[in-house]
Amino acid sequence: VLTTNTRIGEIELQIHGLEQEFQSLKNEKQTLINEYSKLQQEEMELSVELKDKYGEGTYDISTNQFTPTK
Repeated sequence: VLTTNTRIGEIELQIHGLEQEFQSLKNEKQTLINEYSKLQQEEMELSVELKDKYGEGTYDISTNQFTPTK
């Protein structure tokens, strides 16, 4: 009986540890989602700034060349 009770206690401690780890992962995930949303917003703002400055066009990242829309 003592061994069974001890094992139940060990399992409860393991469950508690896993729940804490799970919450930590959820918190990290939310932080990353927030950072991603912020980056998307910054990208949109930069896009508007570049469009205002250079007009409509396309940018080829491999050649580093901007081609205005005619």
